[in-house]
Amino acid sequence: MYLCYVDESGDGQAVHPSTPEAPPVMVIGGLVVEESALRALTWDFIALKKQFRPTLRNAVKLSEVIRTEIKGSDIRGHLRNGNRNQVRLAHGLIDKLLWAG
Repeated sequence: MYLCYVDESGDGQAVHPSTPEAPPVMVIGGLVVEESALRALTWDFIALKKQFRPTLRNAVKLSEVIRTEIKGSDIRGHLRNGNRNQVRLAHGLIDKLLWAG
């Protein structure tokens, strides 16, 4: 069996210079995962969240880690206006998330 996770981001508003943090497009995407790979994928993502959200490293409850979102808008903001550490964290997260092999 395959499982499909579908999510959306953005909205249909026109891009305006006064709101540079607004997403420039509306995107709908899906990720299809074979059921046998789901457990490993889930635990790898939880580890990634803990690595790039230091406040989650000492979370008492697993549900706290699971409920905490990593928002694309935050990552984009760190890349645009973040300090050196925020930029490095954003690049590191993108690298690990997209190029994990």
